[in-house]
Amino acid sequence: MEYRRKYFIAIIVAIVALIIILVVGNFFKNSKSREDKDQSYVGNYAQKVNDRNYDIMYFGGDLGLPESFRARKIFNFEDYSIESSDAPAGHIGHIIILYDPADEYYLTAEQAEQLRNLYETRSFRIIAVGSGKIRVLETVGLCSAGSADRYTSLMLWKDASGDPSIQAGIADHKELVPVSVEQQIDAKCIPAYSMLIELGSKDIYWT
Repeated sequence: MEYRRKYFIAIIVAIVALIIILVVGNFFKNSKSREDKDQSYVGNYAQKVNDRNYDIMYFGGDLGLPESFRARKIFNFEDYSIESSDAPAGHIGHIIILYDPADEYYLTAEQAEQLRNLYETRSFRIIAVGSGKIRVLETVGLCSAGSADRYTSLMLWKDASGDPSIQAGIADHKELVPVSVEQQIDAKCIPAYSMLIELGSKDIYWT
């Protein structure tokens, strides 16, 4: 009788262990599937931006975006940098991203003037991430005084008719970034992911 009881308990324990293994295994399988889906979601927006065929440059901190996103790092705004052979062949325009969400990188007054000239005379699109970089744009008249106190990111461009356009908050929508992606990246890169999804989802930035 005692033997039967022990045998029965052993079977119950084995069944419970099997159920736990199946549940945990299914949980990790679903989590991996969700992560893959979220990475594919971000990659889809990277491809949408790539398809716009712009020469995208960034100055400051690393974006940390998927390798599929086509962008190149620059360290100044001289012609040899911005007109580099590294630019995509046949590109139809330029975007410079001033990426400094933690205000760690310095821009000189001369560099600010170079940015103004690129925007005014060569129709470069400029994205500033970080209030410090917005403040630099204020000093050369590219955005109104006090913008840096109201926004942490914005984009400047000229539309097809040559009229100036500005859109605040291009990198401020943290909620756009899937949680599973956010958990895997440096916190400093979250604005870059938000910016990427914004650029990939809205035509307004490309008018």
